[in-house]
Amino acid sequence: MFLGTIFFLNKKNKKRKLKMKKVFSVMAVCGFFILSVNAEATPINYTGEVFDNVPVYGTIINKPNYWKFYGHSGDIISISMDRVATNPPDNNYGTLDPFIYLFQGSEDFDNLTYLTGDDDGGSDSPDGPFRNSLISNYMLSEDDNYTIFAQGICPNLGPYKLTVDGISTPVPEPAAILLFSTGIFSLAALRNRRKKLK
Repeated sequence: MFLGTIFFLNKKNKKRKLKMKKVFSVMAVCGFFILSVNAEATPINYTGEVFDNVPVYGTIINKPNYWKFYGHSGDIISISMDRVATNPPDNNYGTLDPFIYLFQGSEDFDNLTYLTGDDDGGSDSPDGPFRNSLISNYMLSEDDNYTIFAQGICPNLGPYKLTVDGISTPVPEPAAILLFSTGIFSLAALRNRRKKLK
């Protein structure tokens, strides 16, 4: 009788533990779902947009700057970040050691995919021991928005010039030109026909 009671209680406890595991599993899945639905992407506060071979200027004061551009598949780009000398030289301001990263994607940090980066690939800085940054001849793989992360590596303070070369502007395809021309010609012919009917 005693052994039968213990067996019955153990069987009952096993069923209760199994039910509790199921309840906790369902709660965990629901909690993960709620957290993933409510999780908000962190937007990027861009400094500005860059265009092909048009230098932009910025200043880093203890936090990075973000620049964006639209690139095309097959574009071979070069990005340079050059420290700008202060006049007169200032040891407290203008001690920037440039560093750049290139990411595919834009708008929020969750959508970025790291592509490449550079610290010392560029020329010597004008008035200091640090080299400028250069990402040279990097081929873009997709038509997409791209983000440049411009920062300094300790020291992280001072003005800089950022230039991107190699961003192509899409050339209209012959079929698109033919279609547009046909549309214009058709409109002109329709207008002439209406004039003749009057």
